[in-house]
Amino acid sequence: MNIPRMTDRMNIKIGEVVFTISPVNYFVKKEIGEASKIVGGEQTFDLGLAQYIYIKHALKSVSGLIDSDGNEYRLSFEGDTLTDECISELFYMEQREQFLTACWALLNEFSEKKVIQGVALDLVRQVKPPL
Repeated sequence: MNIPRMTDRMNIKIGEVVFTISPVNYFVKKEIGEASKIVGGEQTFDLGLAQYIYIKHALKSVSGLIDSDGNEYRLSFEGDTLTDECISELFYMEQREQFLTACWALLNEFSEKKVIQGVALDLVRQVKPPL
C-alpha cells in the first residue's frame, strides 16, 4: 500500500484541460467533514461548501482553460490556497462536474488507479530533498 506524500501531485485530465491537485492534510479533511448547513431546522452536510474547501486547498495548477477574454486562465492564490474569487470562477467552468467528481473520488484515496469516466489520472510523486 502506498501512502501519498503531501508533496505528491495528481494530474486530472478532462479533454484538453489538465488540473493538478495535491493531497490535503488532516485538518483540511476535518474541516471538510464539518461542512454543514441548516435546512428545514435540521443540520445537513453541505456538499457545495465541502467541495469549495477541498478545491481551495488541493488545486495547485491548471492548463487548457481559457478565460472570457480568450487568454489562458490563471489561478489566483493567497499563500498556498486559492482565492475565493478564483474558486467562484472555477465553479462556472464547463468541466466542473467531472472535475469535482474526480476530486471527491481522490479525497480519501489519492490513487491513479481510480476509474472515473471521461477522466485520465496521472500520479506524480515528488520527494522533498533531505534537510
